[in-house]
This record gives sequence, C-alpha cells and structure tokens, in this order.
Amino acid sequence: MKTIHLDGKAVKVTKNLESFLEHARVSFFGLSLWIDALCIDQQSVEERNHQVMLMGTTYSNARKVIVWLGHGNRAISQLFCRLDRTNGSPLAAGGPQDLQLLIEAVFAVVSFRYWSRLWITQELLLARSILLVYGHDSLAWDDLWLGVDELIPEPPQAIKASTAQKHREQRAILKSSKERALRDISELIHEYSSAECTDIKDRVIGIRSLVKDGDKFAPSYGWDAPELALQTVVHFQGGLELLAGLHRCLWPNTPRVGSGRTGNPMAVY
Repeated sequence: MKTIHLDGKAVKVTKNLESFLEHARVSFFGLSLWIDALCIDQQSVEERNHQVMLMGTTYSNARKVIVWLGHGNRAISQLFCRLDRTNGSPLAAGGPQDLQLLIEAVFAVVSFRYWSRLWITQELLLARSILLVYGHDSLAWDDLWLGVDELIPEPPQAIKASTAQKHREQRAILKSSKERALRDISELIHEYSSAECTDIKDRVIGIRSLVKDGDKFAPSYGWDAPELALQTVVHFQGGLELLAGLHRCLWPNTPRVGSGRTGNPMAVY
C-alpha cells in the first residue's frame, strides 16, 4: 500500500492505483474521474450501502470507463498502437516474427489478473464505452477484440476460457438486449462465484445491478454471510440452485451441496 494526500488527508491506496493517479495527472488532467476506492468512504458501512445502490447508474451513465492495465511491457504498448483502428489493419505491416510478438502480447493482456476482479464486472458490462490504458498508450475495448479476431481467427482454449473473453461475451449479450439487467441471479453467481474481491460478500452485492429485480434488492455490508445468503434467497425467491451458488461463493473452502446443474436431486460440487 502507498500513502497519498487527498483533501489534506493521508489515504492508503494500492500501488496500482497510485500508478494510475500519476498517469492521470497528465493524461486526464481537467477531467472528472470517479474512483470507487477514493470516492467512497470504505470505512463507513452506511456510505458503502448507499453507494452500492447507485453503482449501476454510475457506470451506465459514465461517459467512458477507463481500464488501467499497468505499464512496462513494450510488446503490449506496441500491440495497443497496432490495434488502434485509426492506424489501419494490425496485419498491414510487419513480418511473421512481428506478428508472433503481437500474438504473445494478446495472450499477456487477456491473462492479466485484473480481469478476475469482481467489481470490474459491472463496470465493463454496463459502460457506454471502455478505454483500455497501458502506460501512455490507449485502445478502445471494441478495437482490442476486433484486432484479436483478426490476429487469431481461431483462438486457442487459453483465450476462449479467459475471464477477459467471458467479459466480452457477457457485454455483447447485455448490449444486444433492450433490457439492461437480463440475467437470472443464479446464473451470474455461477459465472462469477470465484471472482476476486476483498470482502467475500461482494460476490453477491457486486452483481446486484446486473440481475433481474436487482434494483429492488438493498443488501447491507452490516449483514454477515448467512444473513446475506438468507436475504438473497428470500428476495429473489431462489431455490436449491441459488442456495448452492451462494454457498459456493460465500463459503468457497467448505463442501457444497445443492441441486446441481444436471437435474440430479442432490449433488456435491
């Protein structure tokens, strides 16, 4: 953790956030930025409860969501430059060796641990537009995937099974629907039950803006995990499948019993 000064107060931030702030001071000077870690009092349960109810609106109304992926890998910086559609086709120049370097950079990008973080899910799925930033280079979300499809027409399993690809697919589904929240909570909990988060309860709270009837669900960080599971089942009128999913994400290190996804009366996951 690093210490920065915000409104005259010392605030602890991650090294990654500090790195972005240093970059933003130049690249995004004069713009209004919303950063959860700084704009929400993380020590206040009341404020966190209030803000979590607004997250869907915050990210769906934002002019642009900026994804900071770090810096330091020259090949990734070159990839971003080549995939920028204003520069033409990524295959327009360079030989086989150059092409191989670009493909390796694609694997590096989709393998970033960043994609497995829980809270970025709604940010990516609800955003009007997404700008990926790596060092001093930037690339539109759609341009990244257009480039990936062009560079690797038949992607290997490592890309197909990546969390980044999952976000791409879920965003496409959401954008093609007239309804903003079209998924059943059991399905989403199954999809993101292993997502990384500081507070295990975020695996439920962090997806409420993406599910049917989620806007009417008002969870509290003051609840313990059993209370959160109970209130979730009651609100969404869930059955054994939802209960099994909640058990899987809230108690990941214990045996899980549920309805299973194969139709068996009971199954152990």
